[in-house]
Parts: sequence; C-alpha cells; structure tokens
Amino acid sequence: SHDVVFVGYDDLQQARFACTRSTNSNQKKDVLGSNKEYSFSLSNTSSNVLHVFESAIDLLSYLTLTKAKSKNYLSDNYLSLSGVSGHHFPALSSYLKRHGYIQSIHLHLDNDDAGILTTNEIINKYKSKYYVFDEHIKECKDINEYLMNKESYEKV
Repeated sequence: SHDVVFVGYDDLQQARFACTRSTNSNQKKDVLGSNKEYSFSLSNTSSNVLHVFESAIDLLSYLTLTKAKSKNYLSDNYLSLSGVSGHHFPALSSYLKRHGYIQSIHLHLDNDDAGILTTNEIINKYKSKYYVFDEHIKECKDINEYLMNKESYEKV
C-alpha cells in the first residue's frame, strides 16, 4: 500500500495529528494517538477567512483549483475536519479558539447526506458569532472528484 500522511501541528509546531490516505485504494485512517483538535490546516494570520473541508484531499484539491485560476491560493486559512462522523467538530472549535482573528467561515463539505447535515449543523452553531457560508460543490460528491473530472474533461 502507498499512503500519503497529512500532519497537523499545534501552536509550537509540534505534530499533534496525523492521518493516512492510500494512493491506490479508498483506505483512510487516523494515526493512533492523534488529536483531531489539530487536524491538517494551513493558516494565514493576515486573513480573517477560514475555508473548511471534510478531508485534507479536498482542501488540497481546492487549493489546486484556486491556483489554476491564477489566484493566490494561500491567501486565506484552510482546515480539514478529518471526517464528519458524529455531531462534534473538534478540529473546527479548536481552530477557531486558537485563531481569534477568524470572522467568516466558508464550508466546502461533501455533497452527500453527511456533508449537508454537517454544513447545516455548523451554520446553526456558529452563525451568531461568524459569517458562515455554504459553498459545497453541487456538480458531484466533493471537490476532489470535481477536480479529477475537470482534469479529464480538459484532456478531451
């Protein structure tokens, strides 16, 4: 099996979270002892915008699409929730506590029942303190699938 490892760091740049994703199967798992409060993220203290994704793959796919449009793809803050099972979002609540400059949250969760339910739960939980936007992809399941389809369309 060939895996990619995504690492999340705390404020002291200590690795606190890691998850693996296979490059040749659908296997995904968190590394034993990982703390989801420190899920994979990219921060930019000069921006008050946070983009939220279900997975690190979707986050990187979004950055790829942004860069392809010749936009500054690191201009905002980006967070992977590392899944949306349950109704508890430790990565998001921890990120917001640690990054008090965030004012708006842009949700790019999956276009499936779990993603849409989670999007609505996050909107309801945070709408009184932040500007929260539902920006989930509507053309397919998730941003990574959209990117892969876009790539295949462009090769035709």
